[in-house]
Amino acid sequence: MNRSNDLTRRHFFEAGLAGTSAGLLASNLARGEEQKGTTDTMATSEKVRYSDLLPCEFRTRLAACPLAYLPLGTLEWHGEHLPLGSDAIQSEALMVECAKRFGGIVWPPIHLGPDRAQLQEDGSVLIGMDYATTTKPPHQLDGSCYWVSQG
Repeated sequence: MNRSNDLTRRHFFEAGLAGTSAGLLASNLARGEEQKGTTDTMATSEKVRYSDLLPCEFRTRLAACPLAYLPLGTLEWHGEHLPLGSDAIQSEALMVECAKRFGGIVWPPIHLGPDRAQLQEDGSVLIGMDYATTTKPPHQLDGSCYWVSQG
């Protein structure tokens, strides 16, 4: 895969998450204005995570809406101010909100490695954020955990 395709896919994914998040936030704000003075306990207490559901709750949710959300994210450096699992944390939170609004079940997050690696002149390999344009100089970042197939 070449660098331009990698950036195009990444920007497409980021724009989609940003747009969806903005839409959910705007919808929450609008819904909040409509429901001032009422409590919406269903939205906050509704269980949608597969790992939290009892078998009878799983069957009920599945019958109501046979849809599963699969949060994905890398385990990698995002700076000293963010957890290493930021991608999956954000992905799961977005999908939990979608499941509460539209139905379905949220599977536990899968932590996937990036799909890019770069061979260095010294024979070492830098992966994912290790050689991002913001990593200066390019180097292996503390805490990143990658698996990249040989293919």
